[in-house]
Amino acid sequence: MTASKGRGTALKLGPIRYAPYTQRYLHLTELTGPSIGSKIVRFKVRNIDRRFAVHEDLICRTSTLFKTHLQQNRKTLALTPAPGSEEECCVCQDDLNPTMKDITYCMTCGQNIHDTCIEQWKQSCHANALDRTAPTCPMCRAPWKNEPLLKHLTIDTPLDPEAVQTYLDYLYSGTLSIRPTLSRKTDAFNVFLLKCWAVSLALSDTSFKHTVIRTFFTEATARFWTESVKWAFAEGHADQEIRDFVVEVFMAFVDGGWFSRESGKWDGAFVKACADRALEGWVGRKGYRDVRREWLARVDGRDGSEDLEEVKFELRDKISETKGKGAGKKRKAVGGGLRSRKRVQSGAADESGASGLEASGLAWEEFDDWDLSRFVGARP
Repeated sequence: MTASKGRGTALKLGPIRYAPYTQRYLHLTELTGPSIGSKIVRFKVRNIDRRFAVHEDLICRTSTLFKTHLQQNRKTLALTPAPGSEEECCVCQDDLNPTMKDITYCMTCGQNIHDTCIEQWKQSCHANALDRTAPTCPMCRAPWKNEPLLKHLTIDTPLDPEAVQTYLDYLYSGTLSIRPTLSRKTDAFNVFLLKCWAVSLALSDTSFKHTVIRTFFTEATARFWTESVKWAFAEGHADQEIRDFVVEVFMAFVDGGWFSRESGKWDGAFVKACADRALEGWVGRKGYRDVRREWLARVDGRDGSEDLEEVKFELRDKISETKGKGAGKKRKAVGGGLRSRKRVQSGAADESGASGLEASGLAWEEFDDWDLSRFVGARP
């Protein structure tokens, strides 16, 4: 995904329209929350026939994409700095608290400065200068660059227009407000949350993504079904992260026999993803040696699994006891200890098996994957 940046003029800056409930939250934010500055960014999404507007400082706080393109050099500013912190205005030496004053920054060094302080600094530079040189940054002394009040960006990733507007409302209100007419009991609600998740990925806003995930687990009462699978897999709107989430939640409700009964009714890519997830989570999956041993035992009309496991734990105990006593003493203790132990059931490890381990000279780390079948005596 790419984004292009353009600049506009302050004369073309028009009113920003918000939803009624967003205006209420915006009013409270301006009174009690951090300052959102005076700069506006308008951005266009390729597949949407409208432009969106948002305060630059607000969206750059959480969106890595916008911060990279608009405020890449700006130093990070805490929204609620601790008293006596090092975040001070280099002009007035007061704390840089965005709740109390508007804050701007130098485009060259990224230093944050009170907006009123930099204006006073500019006036003093003009008053003291003998020529008409541009005012400089009080921190790095580079010429101060005035940014336009309006900027433009273009987002190439296809997004849902309602989900984008919901994201902007979330920035101003701090709440993910989804229209109440969208029932939480339907898969359509899940699809809309996935669309909001796609917005968070396209704009690189981790905080919004976390809010979307939290909303799914606290408000959604329907599991992922055909609409979600169609949007994420068949239509290909979702990134891999979203598809993995859909599969993981879906597999939590799947029981034995689902693949043989229902898999033919679902998208092929989705079924393959479910199969891969099932194999990854197969806790009791047997290795080739286990399968080989069990099937050979069936063919021979016996069950050698018990003898094999008994010998394995027998050897593990003895090697653990003698660990650190030297390689020669360890092999001797393992061989002698195993021969002196009582036989387990009717067919336990014989002395030749222990002698084989003694002669092999294997460390325990190497022995852990060793084929123990040769140390197991055949049942009569």
